[in-house]
Amino acid sequence: MCRRRVAGEVVTREPLDREVRATYELVAEARDQGVPPRSARVAVRVRVTDVNDNSPELVDPQEEMISVREDQPPGTEVVRVRAVDRDHGNNASVTYSLLKGRDSDGHGVFTIDSVSGLIRTRAVLDHEDRTIYRLAVAATDSGKPPRQTVRLLRVEVLDLNNNRPTFTSYSLVFRVSRPQSLPIRIRRSASTILGNPALGERLTLPPS
Repeated sequence: MCRRRVAGEVVTREPLDREVRATYELVAEARDQGVPPRSARVAVRVRVTDVNDNSPELVDPQEEMISVREDQPPGTEVVRVRAVDRDHGNNASVTYSLLKGRDSDGHGVFTIDSVSGLIRTRAVLDHEDRTIYRLAVAATDSGKPPRQTVRLLRVEVLDLNNNRPTFTSYSLVFRVSRPQSLPIRIRRSASTILGNPALGERLTLPPS
């Protein structure tokens, strides 16, 4: 900063950034033209006021994919999102919301608390109906005009072992040709089930 000699105005020499430095301590001096000259000094504190020049940054969760178990009651907690804003006061006050759109298909299935950022389920989820939901989470500050950041999260519905094995056919027919000298060995057909093979849900009948 510098001072104009005649007017006594303190002006800046370069742009100031409150996020870099919020206050400056100066000493201003007034000197007359007498012989000998006489002077007086005063301490001046300059406070840099904030403007809304930073958008919120969503820092939690760090992963893009989060998960929730199926068959949980409505209102089950899924994840808490958190945003930080480098501005000050209302410019740093952040609210949360879920956006509708082509890239977000979980708007009516999940809710978010606008203050805490806690995401909950609105209904009972079924892995067999849908395995992945996409949520567009928006963090908006209270500046004028407000600034907004949007982040896309994916919610995986985890499978539970809640389905019994079912055969793909009610009747099984085997046709075997063999030389007369060899014994016959017939294996029973394996069944298939509804469920997640990753959980080991595969039934194989022992040989007869």
